[in-house]
Amino acid sequence: MFETDGSTGFSVDAGVKIFGNWSRANPQKSLAFFTRSKYGSKLIKHQIFKDKPIKEFENIVLRNSGGDFLNANMRDGMISSLVRNMGIDRQAYRPVKVYLNGEYWGTMALREKINEHFIAANHGLNSFEVQTFEWNGAPLNGSNKAYTELISFLKNNNLSDDANYQLVKQKIDIQSFINYYNSEIFIVNEDWPGNNYRMWTSSRADAKIRPILFDTDFGFGTWQVEKFNNDMVSFALATLSENYANSPEATFLLRKLMENNSFKIDFLNSAADRLNTTFCTDSVLIHIDSIHYLIASEIESHNKRWNGDMDYFNANINNIKYFAEQRPEIARSHYETYFNTQGSFNLSLTLSSENAGRISLNSISLNRFPWSGKYFNDIPITLTAIPAPGYRFIRWEGDDNSTNTTITVTNQSANVALHAVFEFDKNLLPK
Repeated sequence: MFETDGSTGFSVDAGVKIFGNWSRANPQKSLAFFTRSKYGSKLIKHQIFKDKPIKEFENIVLRNSGGDFLNANMRDGMISSLVRNMGIDRQAYRPVKVYLNGEYWGTMALREKINEHFIAANHGLNSFEVQTFEWNGAPLNGSNKAYTELISFLKNNNLSDDANYQLVKQKIDIQSFINYYNSEIFIVNEDWPGNNYRMWTSSRADAKIRPILFDTDFGFGTWQVEKFNNDMVSFALATLSENYANSPEATFLLRKLMENNSFKIDFLNSAADRLNTTFCTDSVLIHIDSIHYLIASEIESHNKRWNGDMDYFNANINNIKYFAEQRPEIARSHYETYFNTQGSFNLSLTLSSENAGRISLNSISLNRFPWSGKYFNDIPITLTAIPAPGYRFIRWEGDDNSTNTTITVTNQSANVALHAVFEFDKNLLPK
């Protein structure tokens, strides 16, 4: 029986074993649960996680927070839920209070277990179709043929040739990889990409390779808050490092993709998109508080059970918040320096009337105005005006006066202000 965060628990008959690698050394062990017909059920039938519509599970994990055990006890769950709207494959997270054979076992993180069943449930596939592999191609489930063929192609072709890049786009989900890499860079995960990096695809003809975000305990300065200063752009693109985490083999895929200018533009614009939204300080602080709230009532009892220190826990929470305050602008400066963008410009967007429409900006959709953010100089950004029902788009005003719904803007020095003009027409309302 799991007692969850203030809501109804659920019961399951399942097999269990200790889970994890070096985190097994913690006194509180992580546990993996496996359903089997011999235990009474082939599935756990319960919508365990509120942010995913999945109602059947073959496996679940109770995680001890890994490297964050008796630190903040929330980093990995906080990070995976922070990126929940970025189209990245990631484990759902729910903190729970655990009793083991009637003995209080503290608070733990209830997570999906990464395997073929996890992918199948999240993507509407059959588990036998799923193929998973490590960053170096080592197969975990099914064939690794798609990955080995991709790497072979990359080693023998230059992606500055757009025809080659278009072929790669047929093999991998580009936006998923872009968002994944930018997330790992932002959180400063130095136990990656030469570790904790898995990918998956399926045996279907139109399948593409996608990355899986997991085990981000090193993120947000677990043992050293000053890691918000670390240049993860250079780390993720290193060519000579002997570090296991960013050896040339581990950084190869991203470096090859950077040979293509279109990829580089999309990568930089997506980084800016998220630094202006998901990863902006206010957004991250609100999210940190929401996760802290879920465990706050239980953490004192948890620390007593495992000889933790509440002052140290509170210091960790403050460090996570400090990281969130400092990281966005420092990360932005690393992108500017590595890609020599000559800085960034301020973009300001407004609409002619409230609720008249929205604006698609690169990889994000904006519906609250006025809106402002920073974008890299000399990198073209793409905006599309999308009218609400009953409205039509008329024109742009400000630094572009086009009547085209989609425009591309490249700035070299000044700030940019754009105003989208919409006009109401009752004949456009749905019948």
